[in-house]
Amino acid sequence: MAFLFFAWFTAFNHARFAFLAGVLTIPLLAGDVARSFCAKSSEKTIPAFNALFAAGLVCAFVHFFPANAALQNDMATSYPLQSIASIQPSWRTFNSEGVSGMMDFNSKPTFLDSRYDTFEHHGVLRDYLEIQNFHEPLELLDKYRIDHALLVANSPLSLLLEHTPGWRVERREGADDHAYVLFAKLPSATGEQTRCVAVSSADSL
Repeated sequence: MAFLFFAWFTAFNHARFAFLAGVLTIPLLAGDVARSFCAKSSEKTIPAFNALFAAGLVCAFVHFFPANAALQNDMATSYPLQSIASIQPSWRTFNSEGVSGMMDFNSKPTFLDSRYDTFEHHGVLRDYLEIQNFHEPLELLDKYRIDHALLVANSPLSLLLEHTPGWRVERREGADDHAYVLFAKLPSATGEQTRCVAVSSADSL
């Protein structure tokens, strides 16, 4: 119990430790499951109590788990599903990290997703943070030949692209904290044209 408490405390305290919780929980859970199917009873195993406990868990799961319609509605309000569906495999899309999981789920190419350590080894995570923190964002977008961007509405980078020649708004979707904007770079726009307004646009924002 001490190991499980420690594992799940760290998992809820920081998402990165969910992996640790799984490593510690699975072997212990496997032992419990094995004893549940064991024909011989022991002082550690009370079959009737196990059956009652399992039935209670099933009832709780059925009662509290949301219906499919509720899940679909929650996804529709939390993610820009239409914008994600419109992303083409040939696009080089820069995305806010909050939509990366849904993009992966829909087999859409991402710039960065929740597997941060993988991107760190190649310097992509550093460049992502540089772009988001306004350290030469347009130059770095040109470095990766980005031609589309799916961003949180009213974020600094979103406001910059709205005021940058050569970029246009393709679609707006969602509301409040779940509002997103899909940008497209005009085919005729060059890196030099977009960089010439970077300083003035950033100052105005």
